[in-house]
Amino acid sequence: MALITGDGWDEFRERIAEAPVLVANWHVGSDNWLEHVLKGLWPQFIALRDEIKSDATRTSEEARADFVKWRSHLISLNPEASDLEIDEEARRRSGLDKTPEERVSHRYSWRILPLHTEVAIISAALCEAEINLALAWGLSMLDKEDVFQLIESKPTPEKWLHGPKILLPDYVIPPGCAEAETLRRVFSERNRLVHPKSTIQKAGKQTLRASTPKPPKLAELLMWIGRYFSLPFDLADFLRTQPPINGSRFPVLTRRDAIERPPQHRLPRPSDSLNSQPISP
Repeated sequence: MALITGDGWDEFRERIAEAPVLVANWHVGSDNWLEHVLKGLWPQFIALRDEIKSDATRTSEEARADFVKWRSHLISLNPEASDLEIDEEARRRSGLDKTPEERVSHRYSWRILPLHTEVAIISAALCEAEINLALAWGLSMLDKEDVFQLIESKPTPEKWLHGPKILLPDYVIPPGCAEAETLRRVFSERNRLVHPKSTIQKAGKQTLRASTPKPPKLAELLMWIGRYFSLPFDLADFLRTQPPINGSRFPVLTRRDAIERPPQHRLPRPSDSLNSQPISP
């Protein structure tokens, strides 16, 4: 029996001690910190994206001014050349023929590529954690925990596209949607990054060769990084639009907070009331 302290809370404590204990139907525990790591990179990405945009805008103004200078210079040196020849060379020399991002890409490669690597690996890992939780939880709700062992080793994109059909026959992620495209791409990047291959040359002869993908342009990198950031949260949101299983919806592992949803991703999302449900009922 707790001592009476006379601090004004004695009756309240007594009522708590006498209250019946309610046991939840289910509970999910996780020590997953991937979400926090991914969110921690978001401000860095936004700052870098804004810096690139500002720099690209400035170089566009410089390129237009340089075009005028080069055109005048080339005309004076080549009085017989056609306007088309002069303009083409002036555009090339001034950089006006490049996109704004192409003009500044050499300044940012060393900063954007490490960030791209981190985000791709962590996003893929978080997508895997989310679908593993969903399938393990759903199967346990149906007393089919042993089935999880059969699908656990499947590739994560396949688990997202087909795994929940075991629980909900009408479940479908359209294979041609942007989220499916991002899912396949981020796991292709993840596999390339965490399972690197080597090119070996011996005695002047190449004996092993690793595939060398074409370096993406800066604008493409920025676009894909933004989609990688959002993907785990978009897929988790879509799961929570699905019908309940034994009266409960899929548990919440992740919340996007400040991370923006890219315009390409358009799968349905739950209402705010569903999105605010706790991880346990």
